[in-house]
Amino acid sequence: MAITQATSQPTSALSQTQRQPTTATAIEAPTKNQPNNLKLNDMSTSVRGAKPPSTFLVRFLMGRKLGSGILPHMPCELVEMIAVQLPMNDLGNLRLVCRELESKTLWYFANTYFTEVKFMPSKYALRALQAMSESRMSKYVRTLALGPPPNDQGNIVFLGGDIVSPSEQEEIISQMWKYSEENRQMRNWGEDADMIYKSLQNLHHITTLNFIDASRWGSCPIHVSYGGHYMHKKVGAGLGVFQPVTLDSTQSLARIFSITLRAAQAANLNVERIDAHMTDIPQSVDEHIMNGFSACALDFPIVQQIDSSVSSFFANLSVLKINIAFKGDAYPQGGREHFLDRFTTFISLATSIRTLGITFTVGVGSMELLEQLTYSGALKNIKKLELAGVSVTSGVLFFILEPLRSNLCGLSMNELLLLDGAYIELLVWLRDNMSLLMEIDMDYFCEEFPSPIFYDGTAMSEFLETTIGIWTEEKVEFDHEDLSS
Repeated sequence: MAITQATSQPTSALSQTQRQPTTATAIEAPTKNQPNNLKLNDMSTSVRGAKPPSTFLVRFLMGRKLGSGILPHMPCELVEMIAVQLPMNDLGNLRLVCRELESKTLWYFANTYFTEVKFMPSKYALRALQAMSESRMSKYVRTLALGPPPNDQGNIVFLGGDIVSPSEQEEIISQMWKYSEENRQMRNWGEDADMIYKSLQNLHHITTLNFIDASRWGSCPIHVSYGGHYMHKKVGAGLGVFQPVTLDSTQSLARIFSITLRAAQAANLNVERIDAHMTDIPQSVDEHIMNGFSACALDFPIVQQIDSSVSSFFANLSVLKINIAFKGDAYPQGGREHFLDRFTTFISLATSIRTLGITFTVGVGSMELLEQLTYSGALKNIKKLELAGVSVTSGVLFFILEPLRSNLCGLSMNELLLLDGAYIELLVWLRDNMSLLMEIDMDYFCEEFPSPIFYDGTAMSEFLETTIGIWTEEKVEFDHEDLSS
């Protein structure tokens, strides 16, 4: 019980360090009016019978001078036990108690706050990214996410709520235009590329690069990344906002994607995962909805082959998820052939890629692009294919998937729309043709079968057979109800 009693009291005290800078009376010297009735024998043994050092007990019972409690002298394992039980805010307070505690809790603190970091591509946020990369916290970063783009070039409007005076409103407008101009100049002069390049030179342990897109207006909260709160609360004072406008090529997340991948290649990072797909897309593709990847072509670094081997940056890249949203990348009269050449060259030489995800937010030409991609031979090593935003007839989808029969083990289709409604026929085709399939995840637009399906296991044929039977019965009932109405 000795260790239990020694740790429980400081934990509750530390959770209130802002209000109570000293620890509880258990680690303070007794006063004259409060005699010390505790005896060393009361805490002489633990649950397991081990005796803690006497100096430990004396310091704990008799206390030390103000502001110097027993916690800094506890074994690191005990401090970690305390740290793991604290909420995030109190964990920060724990580190402020003293320099020794900061050292003992550094790993847990860094693991909580810095393993995955997210930054908007604004000048304010990218400066912070560069500063963080030069600090001791840089070695803990494993995932770097960039986005969403600051949509800061539209007109300024004021939200309802608090009424501000004309002078205050004028001041808010002035600082918002200053923020907008600062970002515009940064992009035009390439300062954002320079800051990203310098940051990645210091972030040696990154294994994942994520790109956060707003998907569509209002669907991605601005505060998801560092810099969003500053833009809204500080620059706009919580009242002024920029009206969303179509992003130009300098603001494009596709541009940030290309800059970041080239910077990672230059820094020789061991990247295992690149994720730029969208998770929130419209039910039907609306090409008037412009996202962060719509303004310019999606480009990829050139993979260098040395002695028939792949350069170290792409040697361990196993997951690649992209967003095809630029019309020129899909239109036959545009740059489809150029995009296919860049993309297939990239994935053919990055031979460790096993999971490929593609989100389509451009309509015309997208399925023809996917067809050419699957028949190019570049996907021969892909084990799992994740598609989102696919709108196609079942026959065309079967034709697209045909070349992947011999290697595909997992298939995910999010927001799938079969124009002929042949969802049962799709399951039948998968059962009869995809013998290696062990994982399926399908979310679709169909009133007849409202629930998505998911299965991961070795009995895929039996699962599909059962689902086909259930869907057939549901379709009969749906058709009967439809006729009755």
